[in-house]
Amino acid sequence: MGQDAIGEPPEGVSVGLIPRDGELPEGLLAAEFLVPGAGDRRLYELIGQMSELRVIQTLSAGVDWLEGYVPAGVTLCDAGGTRDIPVAEWVLAAILARPGALLVNAARGRIVDTKALLGLLQAGHLRAALDVTDPEPLPSDHGLWEAPGALITPHFAGDTAAAERRAFVLVGEQVRRYVRAEPLENVVEHCY
Repeated sequence: MGQDAIGEPPEGVSVGLIPRDGELPEGLLAAEFLVPGAGDRRLYELIGQMSELRVIQTLSAGVDWLEGYVPAGVTLCDAGGTRDIPVAEWVLAAILARPGALLVNAARGRIVDTKALLGLLQAGHLRAALDVTDPEPLPSDHGLWEAPGALITPHFAGDTAAAERRAFVLVGEQVRRYVRAEPLENVVEHCY
């Protein structure tokens, strides 16, 4: 999926893959550098038990899913910039798809007033292309699903093979910076 893009780890560094399902790797609690999969709820309770943890590097630009789970003293870094191209392509494709006023949101669901948007869609005053919603995931009985003029995709605008590879290249660069005690890129000062 792109893990090979990390490159050769520095001497003395071992890399363990966290499988989507099944047992977590032995030694995980002693890890200093963690690259969690978005929404891997198994890790939420373990992060606080990782006494050697120093860096959490996400593969995504958004880090709000980690809000409240990053221990004091642990540096959180996002993968900002690695998914810009596919998100921009998705936005352009959405804009070019149906005529009239169009709201396009591929950023964060909470930047749009969902209730107001739903009212405008139902009144026929606006169309919307949404890769993100508030709430997310959108409940199956939510009015946006049936709203006229709404195109909803499941928060995948930035999920391409090339973007995933760029995210893993960033992980490799971040690990090498960490080992050399150099400043890390994309340090998140606070969660949303």
